[in-house]
Amino acid sequence: MIYAAHAFARAGLVGNPSDGYFGKTISIVIRNFTATVRLWESPHFEIVPTHGDLTRFDTVDAFLRDIQLHGYYGGMRLIKATVKRFHDYCRQNHRETHKRNMTVGIETDIPRLVGLSGSSAIVVATLRALMKFYEVEIPKPLAPGAVGPNDPKVYQAPPVSAPPPIPLKFFGFASQPGEPKKIFLSKGEDVFIAGEGEIIDRRYKVVRISPTSVDIQDVVGSGPPQSIPLTQG
Repeated sequence: MIYAAHAFARAGLVGNPSDGYFGKTISIVIRNFTATVRLWESPHFEIVPTHGDLTRFDTVDAFLRDIQLHGYYGGMRLIKATVKRFHDYCRQNHRETHKRNMTVGIETDIPRLVGLSGSSAIVVATLRALMKFYEVEIPKPLAPGAVGPNDPKVYQAPPVSAPPPIPLKFFGFASQPGEPKKIFLSKGEDVFIAGEGEIIDRRYKVVRISPTSVDIQDVVGSGPPQSIPLTQG
């Protein structure tokens, strides 16, 4: 018995209907072009080579023409990946599959390298044929993930370590009422007088002065401003 499945060409409206979007795209179907995958039971597992998978040519010119028409990769790698991911899905979801072998052949008239998702069509048609052969149904919302990466990674920024505390103490005001705010700051035995916007010790900028604290930023070590409370006594 031959199990056949088809998938049409697609053109993306939003996103890229091929790789990397896990099926979350909007595209239109172009029924003029089709990829067809056929499976049949056989004594061994075999993938029938197609154009792009050939390793023998009559002439170098024939080889170069094949590369021009079909690129460097054929459909075999797509079928291998889909068969593997199908079985991964079945194992992970405890879906039983029989042990019969099969031969896989593909035919496609979808133009290559023009954005019509020819590779995706081969993957989709292969998945549909495998579901028929093994009598395993994968829900449509889960199908893109079943043949996509095992664990799609979402980029996460590396953790940012907290900057070291600014080694200054705020211990009083150096200005009279009505005058621009100036404060006393100390670092060890050194004492500084500074107002908002000034830099002391060649690296610490006074950002904001309040009645109970001061915000200071380390302009050398970067990082956000740190609040230093008023020290009594």
